[in-house]
Amino acid sequence: HLDRLAVPITFVSGEHNHMFVPSGTERSFDLVCQANGPALYRREVIAGYGHLDCLIGANAAADVFPTFAAALGPTIRAARASS
Repeated sequence: HLDRLAVPITFVSGEHNHMFVPSGTERSFDLVCQANGPALYRREVIAGYGHLDCLIGANAAADVFPTFAAALGPTIRAARASS
């Protein structure tokens, strides 16, 4: 039921994440893009980051949170909605 995932999704994974490996987010990203087109989806692999580092890492506020903010921001939502 990948059609049910026709909503904006940003897949984020740390480069060194061994729990949710980057290749897993890549496969998920590819699947939803094939099913629903690429306009709704983004994928970011954060260089040098591991599992929880993306949330609580020493530099996460500067290195990762802008990715989250962009995914949630009104400009991105509007652009994705019009695609």
